[in-house]
Amino acid sequence: MSVAELGKVVPIAAVPGYRILDALDDEFVPATEWFRNLVACDRSSLTVRTYANSLLIYLRFLWSIGRAWQDARDQDTQEFVLWMRNAEKFAGAKRRPGARPGVNRVTGKRNLGSKYSASAINGALTAGRSFYAFHHRGGGPILLNPFPQRNAR
Repeated sequence: MSVAELGKVVPIAAVPGYRILDALDDEFVPATEWFRNLVACDRSSLTVRTYANSLLIYLRFLWSIGRAWQDARDQDTQEFVLWMRNAEKFAGAKRRPGARPGVNRVTGKRNLGSKYSASAINGALTAGRSFYAFHHRGGGPILLNPFPQRNAR
């Protein structure tokens, strides 16, 4: 499956500090509302930015399958996880493939690979679950959270 690198996360000077723009550079308002709530709940700017980037990956997936965010189902989340496990990361303009050496010259640590890590997948699931829970609680258009609760361990 091919997921296009549509939309972007942009910093803004006002609260909440970030917003998501879709492929037409229109603001994705449901995300901005959620980000404002995160700031009001005393989440750091770094957390908001991380959640924004994770949510953008999920939105790109939904846009690629032609699904509106409020119509997403748990099957879509399952397909999203399967896609992330096999997909190449969106590298952005700064880190095109092949631009980084295998080992960091300063730290000596191995650079991250071109695939999404388990922690990146879990981060995307956490962001998605929180985004949908916020809109479900607020009486918005969400009838079903497509991110099921985690199984008890």
